[in-house]
Amino acid sequence: MTTTTTKKPYRRKTSAGNDERKAALRAIAAELDGQLKDGKHAERLARVPQETPGIERYSPLNQLLLLTQCPHVTEVHSYREWQKQGFQVRLGEKGLGIRAPHERPAEEGKAKQVGFHITYVFDTSQVEPIKEPTPEEAAYVRSLGENEDIE
Repeated sequence: MTTTTTKKPYRRKTSAGNDERKAALRAIAAELDGQLKDGKHAERLARVPQETPGIERYSPLNQLLLLTQCPHVTEVHSYREWQKQGFQVRLGEKGLGIRAPHERPAEEGKAKQVGFHITYVFDTSQVEPIKEPTPEEAAYVRSLGENEDIE
């Protein structure tokens, strides 16, 4: 007799603090979005290309979110993007929340829906270069792999 189990989709565990942080970010985003529609941040956004050129690729709302959370923001990337560029986010650093679009699959007779979720990026002040191991460190790490009896 064979039994098959269906695998549940991966769901990241979230803490209450993380949920509160996301709720606060959503509230700030809603407030800033309303202010943007009223034209309240036009001067501030006009200065972005000169003062913080590393964030001009983001939407006006995301630019304001970044500036609200980190007034000295310079250039931001996701965790993985920083790693690809040879940098590591420092331990304990909190990401800067922005809104990112995602598509929901089309239901019967309906068009695809586009929604937004919160994702996190990190500023240059939150990362450091990934240090290449010295030859001595590399030899030590290799020796650990050779000694299988080490606990």
